[in-house]
Amino acid sequence: MTRAHLFTIDFRVISITAAALLLAVGCGLFAAQAQSIQLGNLEATLSRPVFNNTNSGLRFPTALNGPNDNSGDFFLTGLQGRIHKFDNGVELSSTPNGPFLNLTSEVLVNGGTGMLGTAFHPGHSNPTDPGYRKLYTYHSTALNNGPVTFAVPGEGISHYNVLTEWQASAANPNFVDLSTRREVYREAHPLNNEHNGGALDFGADGYLYVTNGAPPGLFESAQSLDNILGKVLRINPLAPAATPGSLDPVSGNGQYRVPTSNPFVSEPSAIDEIYAFGLRNPYRMSVDPVTGLVFAGDVGQVSREEVSVFSGGANLGWPYREGSVEGPIEPDPPIPTFTDPLAEYGR
Repeated sequence: MTRAHLFTIDFRVISITAAALLLAVGCGLFAAQAQSIQLGNLEATLSRPVFNNTNSGLRFPTALNGPNDNSGDFFLTGLQGRIHKFDNGVELSSTPNGPFLNLTSEVLVNGGTGMLGTAFHPGHSNPTDPGYRKLYTYHSTALNNGPVTFAVPGEGISHYNVLTEWQASAANPNFVDLSTRREVYREAHPLNNEHNGGALDFGADGYLYVTNGAPPGLFESAQSLDNILGKVLRINPLAPAATPGSLDPVSGNGQYRVPTSNPFVSEPSAIDEIYAFGLRNPYRMSVDPVTGLVFAGDVGQVSREEVSVFSGGANLGWPYREGSVEGPIEPDPPIPTFTDPLAEYGR
């Protein structure tokens, strides 16, 4: 029988090279040129807090997170559209009642698509917060008649990616109340099923960060601010009515707010939601809760895999750069200023 496992890692010994790298991150000492990741003397002990067979649908995990409430509960998101809730390794929402959330009937799983991200609102556990019991998912779905918030350049739309708000049930917090579903935005994805990004994370600023990739054939779209391909977006995903005192303007579709502090809101041709650009496929991302820096793993094409650390307005270089080296396309002068990755390694 096929089984899925989740392991935690306890690091006991760390190499001098890795320690120096971590020190550089902590002190903000970022070199102009990314340093290649070196193998070191690292020992790890694995423990297994989760063990389930496929009867529960726990397969192909894409996100592991939960609310910041010190409860010890965590949530595991699977590519096929299920979110499972665990307490000390025991699933609280399991068959026959189903998982915490099940969207398998509508999630498109084909190559790079699927249920790609989950994030819990910072106020999820605070009854006085407008984000109480709220969480957000990012999933791919087949083409239908849903309203599209973000169009894309060119032709040949493959599918939609949808950012959705939900609430845990007031009667039973081990399950999502499906009646609370609210679509925040829907984006068209072009050409094929690759490079969807889909990572979600809230920063200490209370805003939601969302990654999106630039698919093959539209690489240069990552350098253009008039589309969301190859970008990190930053929004306040709550319904505007929930934050009446906010100075952030309401989005074009009326479903969320756009931070006035986003770096490109003053540029007439730019999409205001863009926070950073020049990425290929930022499949995983997190926001440092202390510094506010974004850490993103960007999938390479030919020669580099990279980890980048950046703030608002950063140009990560794709497709003019792959990691810290030349990319597949040469930019026209003047050459933009790029943010090189913190670390990179060969493919």
